[in-house]
Amino acid sequence: MAEAVVGYRRALPEIPGRRPWKRPDRHLVKDADHRDGWRPADGRRPSEQLLVPSLRREVDSWRSAGYPGASPVALRLFEYWFEEDHEAPGFDPPFRYHFGQREAIETLVWLEGAEQAVVLPPAPASGKPEAYASDGRIPPSRTTSAIP
Repeated sequence: MAEAVVGYRRALPEIPGRRPWKRPDRHLVKDADHRDGWRPADGRRPSEQLLVPSLRREVDSWRSAGYPGASPVALRLFEYWFEEDHEAPGFDPPFRYHFGQREAIETLVWLEGAEQAVVLPPAPASGKPEAYASDGRIPPSRTTSAIP
């Protein structure tokens, strides 16, 4: 079993001014010289996963443009989930989804309905996955129409 990066009984320090429902603009970096063992760093935590930086850019642009091409059902769900106040037992009103939760569902809807292909970073040296087209793009999925 993999070892946890942060012990389960240890709390991470808070980043001053951070709002979990807003797009992150700071993140924590391990720093043995800092009193908590962590220090805030500017910018969003970078991802080393192959598709994540490209997907984040595409979904950020799509969100900023008002979700062009999204179905009316998806638009209404986004409005309900992310723009309307909610009361939930155990949470101070208004309950808000964390940005990561929002970004995850937006990414799923974008991937299902994207009209453009996703431009991928260069393939690993071990070879190009067969799903890549010759120009390094993966065409959008059109096999499932049940998701708004």
